[in-house]
Amino acid sequence: MKFMRFSIESLIVIVIAVMILSISVLEISGVFNIFPSSGVLDTLNIPSFGVILGGLLLSLSLSQTNKNIRDTTVFATNLLFHPDFSKETEKRDISELFNWQKELKTNYNLARVELSKKLSNTFEGYLFTLVNTNYEPDKIRELGLIKAKEKYANLRQISSIFEQLSDTAPAYGMLGTLIGLIFMLQRFENVQDLGE
Repeated sequence: MKFMRFSIESLIVIVIAVMILSISVLEISGVFNIFPSSGVLDTLNIPSFGVILGGLLLSLSLSQTNKNIRDTTVFATNLLFHPDFSKETEKRDISELFNWQKELKTNYNLARVELSKKLSNTFEGYLFTLVNTNYEPDKIRELGLIKAKEKYANLRQISSIFEQLSDTAPAYGMLGTLIGLIFMLQRFENVQDLGE
């Protein structure tokens, strides 16, 4: 069994998660009222949402590395806030390929150096870097395939984190419901109050 090493960053996330859970449970139990119940907040039960959020943060920080959590957060942010998948994107990408071709035809040596710098953090930039180091085409294909498999494995890891979140979120939702039910039933003086 492999044990994670805790960093300062993961300990901070664990402390934040426990604080969110604690505050939410204390709010549900009625020990104190931070969130006023009026208007939109009646529909959205913030303490119950806090139990789910705190629980998910806690389970993620205990089961995943900081890098995996960061990669997943960046991926989800890009997916939610930059949904740039359209015909225009496709046209732009195709025209960019043609522009690369023109640049390479104009001045091959200069263009491949410039493109490898410009695209340094991308898969395409990696391939241009391989071309710049004079690898044979078969070797470039082999190394490119390894890099593509590595990228796929990274995306598969992100996908598994989303699967973990979808598996654990209902459990924390049920935990919040049970906590609320326990404290609600403790407030009844006698059994006849339940029917009213």
